[in-house]
Amino acid sequence: MWLLISGYGGSTEGNGGDTAGVYDTGLGRFVWESGIEGISFMCADEERDVIFGAGEAADGGRVYMFAKNNGGYSLCGALDVKGGSLCHLAYSKKHEAVAGACYGNGDVFTAKVGRSGFGGFVSYVAGEGDSRAHCAVFSADENLLYSADIAKDIVNVFSVSGGELKYESCARLGDGAGPRHLILIGRDIYVITEYSNEVYRFTESGANAYEERQRTSILPDGFDGPSYGSSICFLPASGGEGFIYAANRGPDVIAALKRKADGSLEVAGHYGCAGKWPRHIEIVDINEKKYLAIANERSGFLSLHQIDEADGSFGEPELRVPFGRVSFVL
Repeated sequence: MWLLISGYGGSTEGNGGDTAGVYDTGLGRFVWESGIEGISFMCADEERDVIFGAGEAADGGRVYMFAKNNGGYSLCGALDVKGGSLCHLAYSKKHEAVAGACYGNGDVFTAKVGRSGFGGFVSYVAGEGDSRAHCAVFSADENLLYSADIAKDIVNVFSVSGGELKYESCARLGDGAGPRHLILIGRDIYVITEYSNEVYRFTESGANAYEERQRTSILPDGFDGPSYGSSICFLPASGGEGFIYAANRGPDVIAALKRKADGSLEVAGHYGCAGKWPRHIEIVDINEKKYLAIANERSGFLSLHQIDEADGSFGEPELRVPFGRVSFVL
């Protein structure tokens, strides 16, 4: 199994990789490294023939494009972004475009992708006022793009045509919630908040209209220290059920939320992440088993935990991959 891993570089423990790369769990080593520091987030096409990296900088950013080549990847394009702190990317095969979000000033954009690199921006939506866009997520049919604005407590919804973005509507959260990342499951949107440490559930109630249905705390009972929700992912089961995992930086735990067939959530448990500051989490398949991969940024390693699919629980990691200030895994 190949894992795509990236981070800011410079391990807190003096070990591990410093540039985005591909890690082979069977060989126990990186089989390709980009040689580019500071790639904080990545995305890929379904076959992973092409991968994209977000080079995050306070005064802008750069999107990198790598194409598969002789068992590794070669850099085939780079696109400078004027928006501050580029932090999130998503790829659309349908529109042959990559979308991005800028935390620094709220800019959201799409750029055309060709076989040999980028074809320039298709849309560039500048953030207004104190906007801070923290993610860009395409719908399953790739006709909509969702972007969480952590400062304005909204999720903006854009229609997409040929990569062109058109604002349609938004879903509103409570004041000070701080929406950070989101996932889409059927007609439901699940949004993890950085400041209120919750998962919001919205349901599509009409043409680009969204109704809040539920708020679920992701903090352990009795915890009253600082915490910052970060990342969210879903392990599906039959009949629309499954488990949503939500990461908490501060208490350094992962909340497991059982998703029922009607889309509602209940807390199934809280589990240690084996490190500090879980910045990003993802479900990965290794040898027909499900694992939760956790990017423990301040511990300088990625941990892999096998999931009990019956109750959503997991224990100590079966594998740790050293990586400096790791921030992403796919």
